[in-house]
Amino acid sequence: MNAYLHCLSHTPLVGYVDPEQAVLDEVNGTIADARARIAAFDPELVVLFAPDHYNGFFYDVMPPFCLGIGATAIGDFSSASGVLPVPTALAEACAHAVMKEGIDLAVSY
Repeated sequence: MNAYLHCLSHTPLVGYVDPEQAVLDEVNGTIADARARIAAFDPELVVLFAPDHYNGFFYDVMPPFCLGIGATAIGDFSSASGVLPVPTALAEACAHAVMKEGIDLAVSY
């Protein structure tokens, strides 16, 4: 099995509070490069590690890690909204494997 890890910071504020154009051009170039590398790899499965920006958890109930067994994008900051395609059986198997290794994991449907 081949694997590819690509890390990329983000901001939902692009288009709302933009830096100077040179910085924005560099960010857009970096995103275009990431898209090209990922497309060239042609993944069969994408695992996304991301924060929820406190939309589902607050500090007093925040687990160390949460695996989405199902996911719905809320469409904030003019992003797409709706149900995201998550392979439920595979996600559940991943959750069981992670917990079997002793990692404190919550799941979300």
